[in-house]
Amino acid sequence: MTVKDIYAGALSLTLSRVEDDESIEKFVPPIFNITLGEVFAANNQIREKWGKAPFEKVPYIALLEQENPYEGILDTALQYALASKLLLADDEAELADVYNRQYLSEVASVTPYVAMEVTDVYGKDI
Repeated sequence: MTVKDIYAGALSLTLSRVEDDESIEKFVPPIFNITLGEVFAANNQIREKWGKAPFEKVPYIALLEQENPYEGILDTALQYALASKLLLADDEAELADVYNRQYLSEVASVTPYVAMEVTDVYGKDI
C-alpha cells in the first residue's frame, strides 16, 4: 500500500476526497514521517515476531507514491493516525481525539506481547 492509499483512507474518514484536498498533499509526507516515528517500536516488534529483521532507524517518506515501509497489519492504524492529525490542523479537535484513540487502539491490538523479566519492589524475581 502506498502512502497515497493511506492518505486516501484517512481522507475518507474525514469525509473528504483526495481531489478536494490537493492543497494539503504537500504536508502529508512530513506528517506521515512523524507517525512512522510513533509506531517504529511496534512495527519492529511485529517484524521480530514474524521472523524479519527489525529496522535500525525510522524510515523516511518523501513522496506520496512511495510504498508504506511498515508491515501491512499497521495500515488501518496509520490511516486513523493521519486522519487524526489532519483533523487537528482543521480545528476538529473532538473528532481528531476519537481517531487518535482508535489509532492507539489499533496499534495496541496488533503489537505482539513481549515477555520480560520483572523484579518486584522487594527485590524478588517474579
